Amino acid sequence: MARARQGVRGFSLFELVVVVVVVGLLMAVAISKFLRPMDSSRERVVQFQAAAFGRSLEHVRALSKVQNSAAVTLDNEVVIFVSRDGWALSTLQIPSEDRFRATQSGCQALWDAFFRRENTSVQPENARLETQFVASIVRPYVCRYTLVEGSDESRYFDYDVRTGSIVVQAS
Repeated sequence: MARARQGVRGFSLFELVVVVVVVGLLMAVAISKFLRPMDSSRERVVQFQAAAFGRSLEHVRALSKVQNSAAVTLDNEVVIFVSRDGWALSTLQIPSEDRFRATQSGCQALWDAFFRRENTSVQPENARLETQFVASIVRPYVCRYTLVEGSDESRYFDYDVRTGSIVVQAS
């Protein structure tokens, strides 16, 4: 029995280290190839939301111009206050001195008005897709909507309430 064991040889430490290094390299390559499409999809989410936000802004602006009003009602339920040029500011009552400036609460309320309203005719009750964006102010007239998914804050779009322009930063 002792002779049979002498012929059996195990792996050396060097061979085990080489195998672990090769497996580690393969995993690093696989993970990077997996994360790249996820980054790309996050960029597309920001671009899509910015485009949808822009269409909502254009709709509100057109209604304010037609109605010649400082406030527009959407679907007989949400009142959106607009700037002197018709660009959406908030759903909250805005004091006259702040009527042409962006506010944190106003930017968030505007987001909620455009994207958080329940529309049961479009989506089933159990099929709600949540994409989290957080509103903030970067300049007195600019709302920033940042995608919360992921660890960095490099995916966002800015909305200038004076001009209605939307600038996307999704990389």
